[in-house]
Amino acid sequence: MAEERRAHAMMFPFPCSGHINPTLKLAELLHSRGVHVTFVNTEHNHERLLRTGGARLAGRDGFRFESVPDGLDDADRASPDKTVRLYLSLRRSCGPPLVDLARRLGEQEGVPPVTCVVLSGLASFVLGVAEELGVPSFVIWGTSAVGFVCTLRLRQLTQRGYTPLKDESYLTNGNRPFLWVVRPGLVAGDRGMEALPADFLAETKGRRFIAEWCAQEQVLRHRAVGGFLTHSGWNSTTESIWAGVPMICAPGFADQYINSRYVCGEWGVGLRLDEQLRREQVVAHIEELMGGGEKGEEMRRRAAEWKARAEAATAPGGSAYENLDKLVEELRLEVPDGGAKLAKVTHAR
Repeated sequence: MAEERRAHAMMFPFPCSGHINPTLKLAELLHSRGVHVTFVNTEHNHERLLRTGGARLAGRDGFRFESVPDGLDDADRASPDKTVRLYLSLRRSCGPPLVDLARRLGEQEGVPPVTCVVLSGLASFVLGVAEELGVPSFVIWGTSAVGFVCTLRLRQLTQRGYTPLKDESYLTNGNRPFLWVVRPGLVAGDRGMEALPADFLAETKGRRFIAEWCAQEQVLRHRAVGGFLTHSGWNSTTESIWAGVPMICAPGFADQYINSRYVCGEWGVGLRLDEQLRREQVVAHIEELMGGGEKGEEMRRRAAEWKARAEAATAPGGSAYENLDKLVEELRLEVPDGGAKLAKVTHAR
Protein backbone atom coordinates (compact mmCIF):
# COMPACT_ATOMS: atom_id res chain seq x y z
CA MET A 1 0.00 0.00 0.00
CA ALA A 2 1.50 3.32 -1.05
CA GLU A 3 2.32 5.46 1.97
CA GLU A 4 0.35 8.43 0.71
CA ARG A 5 -2.74 6.20 0.36
CA ARG A 6 -2.39 4.56 3.76
CA ALA A 7 -5.02 5.39 6.38
CA HIS A 8 -3.56 7.43 9.25
CA ALA A 9 -5.59 7.66 12.47
CA MET A 10 -4.72 10.37 14.99
CA MET A 11 -6.15 9.08 18.27
CA PHE A 12 -6.84 11.24 21.32
CA PRO A 13 -8.53 9.71 24.39
CA PHE A 14 -9.69 11.77 27.34
CA PRO A 15 -6.63 11.53 29.63
CA CYS A 16 -8.00 9.15 32.28
CA SER A 17 -7.22 5.44 32.51
CA GLY A 18 -10.77 4.35 31.67
CA HIS A 19 -10.48 6.17 28.34
CA ILE A 20 -6.78 5.68 27.58
CA ASN A 21 -6.81 1.89 27.98
CA PRO A 22 -9.57 0.97 25.49
CA THR A 23 -8.34 3.58 23.00
CA LEU A 24 -4.83 2.14 23.20
CA LYS A 25 -6.18 -1.37 22.61
CA LEU A 26 -8.10 -0.16 19.58
CA ALA A 27 -4.98 1.64 18.35
CA GLU A 28 -3.00 -1.61 18.53
CA LEU A 29 -5.71 -3.49 16.65
CA LEU A 30 -5.92 -0.84 13.92
CA HIS A 31 -2.14 -0.87 13.55
CA SER A 32 -2.20 -4.66 13.18
CA ARG A 33 -4.61 -4.16 10.25
CA GLY A 34 -2.23 -1.80 8.45
CA VAL A 35 -3.48 1.57 9.70
CA HIS A 36 -0.80 4.15 10.55
CA VAL A 37 -1.47 5.34 14.12
CA THR A 38 -0.46 8.46 16.03
CA PHE A 39 -1.55 8.12 19.65
CA VAL A 40 -1.75 11.50 21.36
CA ASN A 41 -1.74 11.91 25.12
CA THR A 42 -1.21 14.82 27.48
CA GLU A 43 2.35 15.65 28.46
CA HIS A 44 1.50 14.81 32.08
CA ASN A 45 0.49 11.22 31.19
CA HIS A 46 2.93 10.67 28.33
CA GLU A 47 5.91 9.22 30.21
CA ARG A 48 3.74 7.09 32.48
CA LEU A 49 2.01 5.59 29.46
CA LEU A 50 5.34 4.72 27.85
CA ARG A 51 6.46 3.02 31.07
CA THR A 52 3.32 0.86 31.32
CA GLY A 53 0.79 -0.13 28.66
CA GLY A 54 2.42 1.75 25.79
CA ALA A 55 5.89 0.28 26.23
CA ARG A 56 5.17 -2.69 23.95
CA LEU A 57 4.11 -0.37 21.11
CA ALA A 58 6.79 2.31 21.27
CA GLY A 59 9.12 2.19 18.28
CA ARG A 60 6.93 0.04 16.04
CA ASP A 61 6.93 1.07 12.41
CA GLY A 62 3.76 3.02 11.67
CA PHE A 63 2.95 3.62 15.35
CA ARG A 64 4.04 6.72 17.22
CA PHE A 65 3.27 8.48 20.50
CA GLU A 66 2.89 12.25 20.69
CA SER A 67 1.79 14.62 23.44
CA VAL A 68 0.12 18.00 23.92
CA PRO A 69 -0.09 20.20 27.05
CA ASP A 70 -3.17 19.93 29.26
CA GLY A 71 -2.94 23.44 30.71
CA LEU A 72 -3.09 22.35 34.37
CA ASP A 73 -0.73 23.35 37.18
CA ASP A 74 0.12 21.37 40.33
CA ALA A 75 -2.70 23.04 42.30
CA ASP A 76 -5.22 21.92 39.67
CA ARG A 77 -3.95 18.33 39.79
CA ALA A 78 -4.28 18.24 43.60
CA SER A 79 -7.83 19.59 43.54
CA PRO A 80 -10.78 17.29 44.39
CA ASP A 81 -12.42 18.39 41.13
CA LYS A 82 -9.28 17.86 39.04
CA THR A 83 -11.16 15.86 36.39
CA VAL A 84 -13.58 18.73 35.79
CA ARG A 85 -10.67 21.18 35.64
CA LEU A 86 -8.87 18.91 33.20
CA TYR A 87 -11.90 18.72 30.93
CA LEU A 88 -12.44 22.50 30.92
CA SER A 89 -8.75 23.19 30.33
CA LEU A 90 -8.52 20.77 27.40
CA ARG A 91 -11.72 22.10 25.89
CA ARG A 92 -10.22 25.61 25.96
CA SER A 93 -6.69 24.87 24.86
CA CYS A 94 -6.04 21.52 23.17
CA GLY A 95 -7.48 22.31 19.73
CA PRO A 96 -4.65 24.40 18.21
CA PRO A 97 -1.84 22.04 19.38
CA LEU A 98 -3.66 19.04 17.89
CA VAL A 99 -4.27 20.79 14.57
CA ASP A 100 -0.63 21.88 14.46
CA LEU A 101 0.53 18.34 15.27
CA ALA A 102 -1.60 16.82 12.51
CA ARG A 103 -0.26 19.26 9.95
CA ARG A 104 3.35 18.68 11.01
CA LEU A 105 2.88 14.93 10.72
CA GLY A 106 1.63 15.36 7.16
CA GLU A 107 4.81 17.21 6.23
CA GLN A 108 7.16 14.45 7.44
CA GLU A 109 8.72 12.16 4.88
CA GLY A 110 7.39 8.62 5.01
CA VAL A 111 4.39 9.59 7.15
CA PRO A 112 0.97 9.59 5.45
CA PRO A 113 -1.24 12.60 6.13
CA VAL A 114 -3.79 12.26 8.92
CA THR A 115 -6.96 10.86 7.33
CA CYS A 116 -9.19 10.63 10.41
CA VAL A 117 -9.39 11.55 14.09
CA VAL A 118 -10.42 8.94 16.69
CA LEU A 119 -11.47 10.21 20.12
CA SER A 120 -13.09 8.89 23.27
CA GLY A 121 -16.54 10.06 24.33
CA LEU A 122 -15.50 12.69 26.91
CA ALA A 123 -13.06 14.26 24.43
CA SER A 124 -15.88 15.65 22.28
CA PHE A 125 -14.00 18.96 22.02
CA VAL A 126 -11.68 17.19 19.57
CA LEU A 127 -14.50 16.99 17.01
CA GLY A 128 -13.66 20.57 16.06
CA VAL A 129 -10.09 19.49 15.30
CA ALA A 130 -11.32 16.94 12.74
CA GLU A 131 -13.60 19.57 11.26
CA GLU A 132 -10.75 22.05 10.87
CA LEU A 133 -8.55 19.39 9.28
CA GLY A 134 -11.39 18.34 6.98
CA VAL A 135 -11.21 14.66 7.93
CA PRO A 136 -13.74 12.19 9.38
CA SER A 137 -14.02 11.68 13.13
CA PHE A 138 -14.81 8.45 14.98
CA VAL A 139 -15.96 8.40 18.61
CA ILE A 140 -15.20 5.49 20.95
CA TRP A 141 -18.03 5.35 23.45
CA GLY A 142 -16.43 3.44 26.30
CA THR A 143 -19.58 2.25 28.08
CA SER A 144 -21.99 -0.54 27.30
CA ALA A 145 -24.70 -0.07 24.69
CA VAL A 146 -27.24 0.07 27.54
CA GLY A 147 -25.18 2.76 29.28
CA PHE A 148 -25.07 4.73 26.05
CA VAL A 149 -28.85 4.56 25.58
CA CYS A 150 -29.49 5.48 29.23
CA THR A 151 -27.21 8.51 28.88
CA LEU A 152 -29.13 9.69 25.83
CA ARG A 153 -32.50 9.10 27.51
CA LEU A 154 -31.67 10.11 31.09
CA ARG A 155 -34.19 12.96 31.15
CA GLN A 156 -37.03 10.72 29.95
CA LEU A 157 -36.06 7.97 32.42
CA THR A 158 -36.12 10.47 35.28
CA GLN A 159 -39.44 11.98 34.20
CA ARG A 160 -41.04 8.52 34.10
CA GLY A 161 -39.74 7.57 37.54
CA TYR A 162 -37.34 4.85 36.40
CA THR A 163 -34.36 6.39 38.20
CA PRO A 164 -32.61 5.77 40.46
CA LEU A 165 -32.39 2.11 39.41
CA LYS A 166 -33.33 -0.35 42.13
CA ASP A 167 -30.97 -3.26 42.73
CA GLU A 168 -31.20 -6.40 44.84
CA SER A 169 -29.03 -6.89 47.95
CA TYR A 170 -27.20 -10.11 48.81
CA LEU A 171 -25.95 -11.34 52.22
CA THR A 172 -23.38 -14.05 53.19
CA ASN A 173 -19.90 -14.29 54.93
CA GLY A 174 -16.10 -15.17 54.51
CA ASN A 175 -12.37 -14.22 54.38
CA ARG A 176 -9.66 -14.75 51.68
CA PRO A 177 -6.16 -13.78 50.48
CA PHE A 178 -6.21 -10.69 48.24
CA LEU A 179 -4.35 -8.42 45.84
CA TRP A 180 -5.12 -4.69 46.29
CA VAL A 181 -3.91 -2.03 43.86
CA VAL A 182 -3.56 1.29 45.73
CA ARG A 183 -2.80 4.18 43.40
CA PRO A 184 -1.42 7.44 44.86
CA GLY A 185 -4.43 9.55 45.83
CA LEU A 186 -6.77 6.56 46.13
CA VAL A 187 -6.61 6.17 49.92
CA ALA A 188 -5.40 9.50 51.36
CA GLY A 189 -3.76 12.30 49.44
CA ASP A 190 -0.66 11.27 47.48
CA ARG A 191 0.74 8.99 50.18
CA GLY A 192 -0.63 5.85 48.59
CA MET A 193 0.30 2.72 50.53
CA GLU A 194 1.96 4.77 53.28
CA ALA A 195 -1.52 5.90 54.34
CA LEU A 196 -2.68 2.36 55.18
CA PRO A 197 -3.21 1.84 58.95
CA ALA A 198 -0.63 -0.24 60.79
CA ASP A 199 -3.28 -2.49 62.34
CA PHE A 200 -4.69 -3.25 58.88
CA LEU A 201 -1.23 -4.27 57.64
CA ALA A 202 -0.64 -6.41 60.72
CA GLU A 203 -4.04 -8.11 60.51
CA THR A 204 -3.63 -9.02 56.83
CA LYS A 205 0.03 -10.04 56.95
CA GLY A 206 0.64 -13.27 55.07
CA ARG A 207 -2.53 -13.11 52.97
CA ARG A 208 -2.22 -9.78 51.16
CA PHE A 209 -0.28 -8.35 48.25
CA ILE A 210 -0.49 -4.57 47.80
CA ALA A 211 0.87 -2.73 44.75
CA GLU A 212 0.63 0.74 43.22
CA TRP A 213 -0.02 -0.65 39.74
CA CYS A 214 -0.68 -3.94 38.00
CA ALA A 215 -1.50 -5.24 34.53
CA GLN A 216 -5.15 -5.88 35.39
CA GLU A 217 -5.95 -8.16 32.46
CA GLN A 218 -2.98 -10.40 33.20
CA VAL A 219 -3.91 -10.59 36.88
CA LEU A 220 -7.54 -11.47 36.12
CA ARG A 221 -6.42 -14.27 33.82
CA HIS A 222 -4.19 -15.80 36.50
CA ARG A 223 -5.57 -19.10 37.77
CA ALA A 224 -5.11 -18.01 41.40
CA VAL A 225 -7.74 -15.26 41.05
CA GLY A 226 -11.18 -16.39 42.18
CA GLY A 227 -13.02 -13.08 42.39
CA PHE A 228 -12.76 -9.39 41.53
CA LEU A 229 -13.92 -6.54 43.80
CA THR A 230 -14.58 -3.80 41.26
CA HIS A 231 -16.12 -0.34 40.92
CA SER A 232 -17.98 -1.74 37.87
CA GLY A 233 -16.43 0.51 35.26
CA TRP A 234 -17.05 -0.87 31.78
CA ASN A 235 -13.36 -1.67 31.17
CA SER A 236 -13.08 -3.65 34.40
CA THR A 237 -16.40 -5.37 33.76
CA THR A 238 -15.50 -6.54 30.25
CA GLU A 239 -11.99 -7.57 31.32
CA SER A 240 -13.43 -9.68 34.13
CA ILE A 241 -15.99 -11.25 31.76
CA TRP A 242 -13.19 -12.00 29.29
CA ALA A 243 -11.19 -13.71 32.05
CA GLY A 244 -14.21 -15.65 33.36
CA VAL A 245 -13.89 -14.17 36.85
CA PRO A 246 -17.03 -13.45 38.94
CA MET A 247 -17.30 -10.02 40.57
CA ILE A 248 -18.26 -8.15 43.72
CA CYS A 249 -19.60 -4.80 42.55
CA ALA A 250 -19.21 -1.48 44.39
CA PRO A 251 -20.39 1.11 41.84
CA GLY A 252 -19.79 4.79 42.50
CA PHE A 253 -21.11 6.91 39.64
CA ALA A 254 -22.06 7.19 35.96
CA ASP A 255 -22.63 3.90 34.10
CA GLN A 256 -21.18 1.82 36.94
CA TYR A 257 -24.64 1.27 38.45
CA ILE A 258 -26.02 0.00 35.15
CA ASN A 259 -23.04 -2.30 34.68
CA SER A 260 -23.35 -3.76 38.18
CA ARG A 261 -27.08 -4.30 37.65
CA TYR A 262 -26.34 -6.44 34.59
CA VAL A 263 -23.43 -8.27 36.24
CA CYS A 264 -25.48 -9.22 39.29
CA GLY A 265 -29.07 -9.37 38.05
CA GLU A 266 -29.02 -10.20 34.34
CA TRP A 267 -25.83 -12.20 33.80
CA GLY A 268 -25.60 -13.79 37.25
CA VAL A 269 -21.82 -13.40 37.58
CA GLY A 270 -21.56 -11.09 40.58
CA LEU A 271 -22.81 -9.76 43.91
CA ARG A 272 -23.68 -6.13 44.63
CA LEU A 273 -22.54 -4.25 47.74
CA ASP A 274 -24.90 -1.77 49.39
CA GLU A 275 -24.40 1.99 49.02
CA GLN A 276 -23.34 2.19 52.66
CA LEU A 277 -20.43 -0.25 52.78
CA ARG A 278 -20.49 -2.58 55.77
CA ARG A 279 -17.58 -4.78 56.77
CA GLU A 280 -19.89 -7.73 57.42
CA GLN A 281 -21.37 -7.61 53.92
CA VAL A 282 -17.99 -7.31 52.21
CA VAL A 283 -16.71 -10.34 54.13
CA ALA A 284 -19.92 -12.25 53.45
CA HIS A 285 -19.88 -11.58 49.71
CA ILE A 286 -16.24 -12.64 49.41
CA GLU A 287 -17.00 -15.96 51.08
CA GLU A 288 -20.13 -16.56 49.01
CA LEU A 289 -18.34 -15.71 45.78
CA MET A 290 -15.21 -17.77 46.43
CA GLY A 291 -16.48 -20.50 48.73
CA GLY A 292 -17.67 -23.93 47.75
CA GLY A 293 -21.37 -23.20 48.09
CA GLU A 294 -24.01 -23.66 45.42
CA LYS A 295 -24.35 -19.96 44.62
CA GLY A 296 -20.60 -19.45 44.18
CA GLU A 297 -20.41 -22.49 41.91
CA GLU A 298 -23.30 -21.17 39.81
CA MET A 299 -21.61 -17.77 39.39
CA ARG A 300 -18.36 -19.41 38.33
CA ARG A 301 -20.25 -21.58 35.82
CA ARG A 302 -21.99 -18.54 34.34
CA ALA A 303 -18.72 -16.58 34.25
CA ALA A 304 -17.16 -19.40 32.22
CA GLU A 305 -20.10 -19.27 29.80
CA TRP A 306 -19.72 -15.51 29.28
CA LYS A 307 -15.99 -15.95 28.80
CA ALA A 308 -16.67 -18.43 26.00
CA ARG A 309 -19.09 -15.97 24.38
CA ALA A 310 -16.51 -13.19 24.53
CA GLU A 311 -13.87 -15.41 22.96
CA ALA A 312 -16.27 -16.38 20.17
CA ALA A 313 -17.13 -12.73 19.47
CA THR A 314 -13.48 -11.73 19.09
CA ALA A 315 -12.40 -14.78 17.07
CA PRO A 316 -12.33 -14.63 13.23
CA GLY A 317 -15.93 -14.59 12.06
CA GLY A 318 -17.21 -13.30 15.41
CA SER A 319 -19.29 -10.14 15.73
CA ALA A 320 -16.58 -7.99 17.34
CA TYR A 321 -13.97 -9.24 14.86
CA GLU A 322 -16.18 -8.36 11.91
CA ASN A 323 -17.06 -4.97 13.40
CA LEU A 324 -13.35 -4.16 13.61
CA ASP A 325 -12.90 -5.12 9.95
CA LYS A 326 -15.78 -2.81 9.03
CA LEU A 327 -14.20 0.03 11.00
CA VAL A 328 -10.85 -0.47 9.25
CA GLU A 329 -12.60 -0.31 5.88
CA GLU A 330 -14.27 2.95 6.91
CA LEU A 331 -10.90 4.37 7.95
CA ARG A 332 -9.47 3.48 4.55
CA LEU A 333 -12.21 5.25 2.63
CA GLU A 334 -10.91 8.19 0.66
CA VAL A 335 -12.10 11.49 2.16
CA PRO A 336 -14.08 13.40 -0.51
CA ASP A 337 -12.85 16.77 -1.73
CA GLY A 338 -13.87 19.50 0.65
CA GLY A 339 -13.35 17.32 3.69
CA ALA A 340 -16.76 15.76 4.22
CA LYS A 341 -17.24 15.30 7.93
CA LEU A 342 -18.30 11.97 9.38
CA ALA A 343 -18.89 11.04 13.00
CA LYS A 344 -19.18 7.44 14.08
CA VAL A 345 -19.80 5.97 17.51
CA THR A 346 -17.80 2.80 18.18
CA HIS A 347 -18.56 0.79 21.31
CA ALA A 348 -15.39 -0.43 23.01
CA ARG A 349 -15.50 -4.18 23.61
